[in-house]
Amino acid sequence: MKQLLRSQWTQARRWLQGKPVRLQPLLCATLDRDDVALARAWRAQPGQWQSRAPVDEFTRQFCHWLGVRRGWAFMGGRAALYAIVQALELKAGDEVVLPAFTCQCVLNACTYQGVRVRWADIENQSFGMDADALSKVLGPATKAIMIQHSFGLINRDFERLLQLARERGLWVIEDCAHATGAEWRGRKLGTFGDIALFSSERSKIINTIHGGIVVAQHDTLARRMDAIHARAAVPSDAEIARLLNTVEYGWYVHKHRWRPFTAAWAEWRFGEQVLAQMQPEEFEGRFVPRYAQRMVAPVAALGLNQLAKMAHYQEKRRAGAAHWDAWCDKQGLRRPLVLPDSQPAYLRYPVLVEPQQRADLRWVADRLGMTAGVWFSSVTHPVARDSVGCPVGEDAVRRVLNLPTIFVEAVRASP
Repeated sequence: MKQLLRSQWTQARRWLQGKPVRLQPLLCATLDRDDVALARAWRAQPGQWQSRAPVDEFTRQFCHWLGVRRGWAFMGGRAALYAIVQALELKAGDEVVLPAFTCQCVLNACTYQGVRVRWADIENQSFGMDADALSKVLGPATKAIMIQHSFGLINRDFERLLQLARERGLWVIEDCAHATGAEWRGRKLGTFGDIALFSSERSKIINTIHGGIVVAQHDTLARRMDAIHARAAVPSDAEIARLLNTVEYGWYVHKHRWRPFTAAWAEWRFGEQVLAQMQPEEFEGRFVPRYAQRMVAPVAALGLNQLAKMAHYQEKRRAGAAHWDAWCDKQGLRRPLVLPDSQPAYLRYPVLVEPQQRADLRWVADRLGMTAGVWFSSVTHPVARDSVGCPVGEDAVRRVLNLPTIFVEAVRASP
């Protein structure tokens, strides 16, 4: 929040000095007036919040767009992963291998169900799991691996990771939370593993504040997912109302073209009614109900609206990535790796800088007039964790700078 306020003050000061201001939101980047209008309309009809039709339609359209037959909508990517662990019938004593560059929410979804996590180091070109590191940590208790496509890039070792899993008879979970819409060899990510998850959380490619999707083409997994989804709880009306308020709050704070001035009003108007990205219990590894909740109608309606705009915003992200490519070349920094025959989603643009530059990001606001992302502050962001024996991931935590890829229309400077 302090970093965001600093960026907003820098933008306001530039405007008052007659300089152009470019808005580059990290959160709620795809929210527009139509999403706010939709949230307001749903806020006025609580009697429809438990309707199944919008959820079924969102799931159908998402699966059609992805090119798969079956999907299930939940209240978050973390809830989607929690359901996946159940569908794979992973139990206490079983192990799943995660990349040592992820989020506490991912860890929670496994450990809540007694599953042990083993860490595999990453490579620092696309910031995905390193295949050689994976081969060293596989053991007799390993039942599944999770391939995470960080920042919307396709994992450098994707093909080798898939091959290793097949040779060992392991389940492959594709974590596409950052990579909705990314493609490799003409196929969208999420269609290569046994089961996959997507996120529509406010920092992701599409934004419903909280939301997630599971897809699986394996018939046994699909039957299990049907049962898991059918018995999943739904959020309370109070939580749904807060989510709809958060849509409006997010637009005024992060996306409105007069953001340097509207953010304070939104904080006053909605601040006490906003849903947090993570609840306090999650930081401590304690269970919260959101991990076991399925999606509700207002969230699905927002998802449908966001799906309709995805291609438009993906063009913007590609243009943003091209901007940072040129910036990296000028600064003498290495671009992130883009595999041949791939199309990244470019949720963020990651680049390695010196640790002291990563430790104090005020220079980004001062020199570039924008906010840099904090992914990842530890190997289990945002929770600090002692060394897990993965030096590349731990070095990336100290050095990776992630930049926004959607540039909003500049605020016009005063004459």
